Amino acid sequence: MATHSRKWLVLAALVALAPDTPGVIELWDDDELVYVGATRRKETLRTELERELAAHAAQATHFGWQITFDPEARERELLAEFELQYHRRPRFNS
Repeated sequence: MATHSRKWLVLAALVALAPDTPGVIELWDDDELVYVGATRRKETLRTELERELAAHAAQATHFGWQITFDPEARERELLAEFELQYHRRPRFNS
């Protein structure tokens, strides 16, 4: 998958360091990408991470993020790349 974001352990201190900018987030369960999401409206990478981790924290071991000023387009690109490779959507995007 052509994602170039760094993977971080799910720790509150690291989530707090995510930037207050638009972008896309990725949640991982060890080496499996389980979720791709984009910031919407006035959300930031940090608020999106906090919201999604509240819903999936038990299954997410790592997270990543990418800054982009067209988050919905980048989310579609990442999901299309994942689907092309694995013939399905990430577990939490289903």
